[in-house]
Amino acid sequence: MNFSISLKNRLSLTYALFTGVALGLLALVINLFTGMIFNTLVKENIRVKSGEIVSAITNLYNPMTRSFNYAAVEALGMYFVHEGYIVSVENRLGETVWDARSCDMEQCKSVIGAITSRMEQRSVNGGMKTERREIRYRGRIAGAVIIESYGPFFYSETETKFLMSVNRILLLSGAVLTLLSVAVSIALSGAIASPVNRAGEAARKLAHIRAAGEGNESAVMIRDNYRTRELAELSSSINYLASELEEAERRQKRLGADIAHELRTPLACLQGTVEAMIDG
Repeated sequence: MNFSISLKNRLSLTYALFTGVALGLLALVINLFTGMIFNTLVKENIRVKSGEIVSAITNLYNPMTRSFNYAAVEALGMYFVHEGYIVSVENRLGETVWDARSCDMEQCKSVIGAITSRMEQRSVNGGMKTERREIRYRGRIAGAVIIESYGPFFYSETETKFLMSVNRILLLSGAVLTLLSVAVSIALSGAIASPVNRAGEAARKLAHIRAAGEGNESAVMIRDNYRTRELAELSSSINYLASELEEAERRQKRLGADIAHELRTPLACLQGTVEAMIDG
């Protein structure tokens, strides 16, 4: 048995499939471009943040004693640890003034572990990178700042939530647009298939009328004022066929009536002659 599908269902499936693929590709492209742009901004923010760290530590240098304010360095360093930067400060002799790992190893491990987990979830392969920057005062080396962070870049907790929100919005928008496109495709396919179905039904009725000899083809007329040219031509063709069949039926009846009229007079005369001959 041959499997067949209606025109409406075929059009609906075609439109829905095309729209779904188009929306999927669009969402993928938007996600890729959004990720690329966001990663570029994050890298720039990390570069700027590293400069801010160096500038902040430099401001804590006391040129009179040629030393750093230890308490201020500690407070600032722990603040940067929470931001994802493991900082250590050295004096001009290369001696360690303050080191975040030595100050609070557990806190550093916790921050690094959280960042690593977030980046692994985003499928970003990386590791801890170390950057050393000199601190200069009036052209002389006053010390150095060693900044350790996850590279090539990392997301803060806020940035991770933002990306997750963007992905949720994209998924929700895609689902809504997909449902909307399915509804539109069903309505559009119905608008196209309905006139075709009516034309097919009208053709079957015409065949039945001709077979039954009822001669009421004008009752099969269908709407032919569609704005779609092909549908209007199809409906007009069915209506033209119905009118021509009805006209042919009238001509056939008229021909029969004319033949009967033409034969009636000579047959009547012939009948009278025959009856006279029978009567003698």
